Amino acid sequence: MRKNFKELFGIPITSAKKATILEEIEKWLGKTRKSEEKKKKKQPKTLSIFTPNPEIIAFSFHDKKFKEIVAKAHINIPDGNGIVWALRFLQKGRIEKISGVDFVAELCQLSSQKGFRIGLIGGKGKVALSAGECLERSYNNLRVTVLDAPEIKVAQSPQQILIHSNGNPPLGAEKYFRNLARVVRQKNIDILFVALGHPKQEYFIHLLSSHFSHFSSRPLVLMAVGGALDYLSGSVPRAPKWVRERGFEWLFRLLLNPQRLPRQLRGGEFFYRVLMARIHS
Repeated sequence: MRKNFKELFGIPITSAKKATILEEIEKWLGKTRKSEEKKKKKQPKTLSIFTPNPEIIAFSFHDKKFKEIVAKAHINIPDGNGIVWALRFLQKGRIEKISGVDFVAELCQLSSQKGFRIGLIGGKGKVALSAGECLERSYNNLRVTVLDAPEIKVAQSPQQILIHSNGNPPLGAEKYFRNLARVVRQKNIDILFVALGHPKQEYFIHLLSSHFSHFSSRPLVLMAVGGALDYLSGSVPRAPKWVRERGFEWLFRLLLNPQRLPRQLRGGEFFYRVLMARIHS
């Protein structure tokens, strides 16, 4: 999968079609379950999926560690018209926009057909529980496990993260992720959706993925999904299809929640750098 990408400010954006990406994920989950895969060396136990958009790319300009984490993801789907436009504007070719919310839905559909178990963690309040119930109603035979969402106090440095879980005193990252990895394996989760918002969810996935070396070779997909659970649970309305197709979903979200304005403005640096890159190319 890492072979099919176009680089944007040092971050590889997956350029394969959505159908191709889903097919590769299905093959990866299926093949690494087989006993003969144990004979292979250096078989990865986790596959990370991030959803770069202009705001996330802009954040990476000022956080070197965050950029390194996103750049090493196995799949970086182009979540937003801004990414698609930038690659075309910089003459790096055309790619298909893949909405993170839509991709989550596609993975749920795949899981219901192939028997993969979905895990949810994150979201505000009981959003994850509501999303899990909605997904099980929407997809026949889909199995969903909801994990307790942690409260991350510090996310600027992975080594400094303190996590509060279930109202208990804060745990260091090492102990928390070791325990969580054990729970994920015990519950036989195949795809874990992490909805903590950036940069926390990317740091979260990076740290969690390093704690599976002591477990069986059962594969695990870890995907950062931002606010997808809000839409899947129905707690936040999604823009009409015609609005999404015309690239104005960001405006629809802003009108619903004006508090997003500072975030939108921070993403403006991305477009400025795209223009500067084109001028100096």
